[in-house]
Amino acid sequence: MGKSAQRKGVHRDPVEETGMQEKFAGEKQENSQTLGEYLWQARLGRGLELRDIAAETGISLANLTAMEEDHYQALPAAVFTRGFYTIYAKVLGLEPESVLERYRIEAGEAGKIGKREPFPPISGKSSKEAGYMAGRPKDPPFALFFLTFITILLLIALGCMYYSVNPACFISKKLRSLQKTYAQADLPASAKESAMTAAEHEEAARYLVEASFFKFTTLQVDVDNTEFEQVSVQAGETLSWSARQMIKIVIPEETGAVFFLNGETVELPEAENGTITIILPKNPAD
Repeated sequence: MGKSAQRKGVHRDPVEETGMQEKFAGEKQENSQTLGEYLWQARLGRGLELRDIAAETGISLANLTAMEEDHYQALPAAVFTRGFYTIYAKVLGLEPESVLERYRIEAGEAGKIGKREPFPPISGKSSKEAGYMAGRPKDPPFALFFLTFITILLLIALGCMYYSVNPACFISKKLRSLQKTYAQADLPASAKESAMTAAEHEEAARYLVEASFFKFTTLQVDVDNTEFEQVSVQAGETLSWSARQMIKIVIPEETGAVFFLNGETVELPEAENGTITIILPKNPAD
């Protein structure tokens, strides 16, 4: 039986489909049907539309239409198409094996499923030579790299032994040198100068002033006649300064604090205009 033009497309008129169902129900020879017609008749017998099948199976409407219209060339690879036919057959209550056999025969006749061609013979070399070349292992690239690395290590070890150099000490010294260089390079110029000045200052410092504060206060400190620096101190905090010549400290009159010069308690002077000015040592010539 030829395919009806009304079977092409996705959407069909219910009345026409009912008429076609009755027509196919009167067929006595099932083998005269193509696989697509067989699936179409089974779907109509269950009162299903293509969109229902697509929703239940996940197969696209385009693939379902190609399956019912026997357009095997429009279907995907055979491995996927066989899965489509299996799922479709189970949904329609058909035997998947029978449907797949019909697909194999009809799709093979349509050129969808081709026969495998044998591999061409190996030319130019005998099978014995070809087998030997196929089984011959190649030297892995990392082997050459490993041998080169070992050779370099041996040469370095021999050089260290000849010149009596301890490689661990040499590397450690170089690393410390690099670390110090990078650390100094990261500091700004002002910080480098301050660090050098602070180191020199500590080495030549003659006076050490320590102070313990009993409550929060703000004071001004001048070390070696540089410039006053304002410092805020919390209650219970202790500060210290070192100087080569003198230290001048200005604190509010109500400040509660104890000062020490080189470990000796300092007697605070009288307040003037609400502030106390401490100059240590009292006699810079000391």
